[in-house]
Amino acid sequence: MWFGVVFVILVAILIGIMLALATVYRIANEEILNVQKFLGYGFFNMYGKLMSGLGIINVGQLLTMFLARSRFGLVAIAIVIIMQWIIFWKYMTRLEVQNIVQSFKER
Repeated sequence: MWFGVVFVILVAILIGIMLALATVYRIANEEILNVQKFLGYGFFNMYGKLMSGLGIINVGQLLTMFLARSRFGLVAIAIVIIMQWIIFWKYMTRLEVQNIVQSFKER
């Protein structure tokens, strides 16, 4: 039971760190992302590099669990990976239109 509690806490910390890094990326590249979205770029065109980096890290996690021969680890990491991708996609696409309108109003 304690192992499960620690796992949930670590997953929450991991997702928090991922969202913090995504926020920093979003703020640093706000103008570029707004123009790309305005021009009709898709999600993977705008965030492809970030998704690639996240994918490489995820493959490393899965490989580590595979080499450790941990079935629970593979299942747990797979669940965490799915959660990460969904949360990242939802977080990065929310309020995109409002951000574009706000950016153009300021100019």
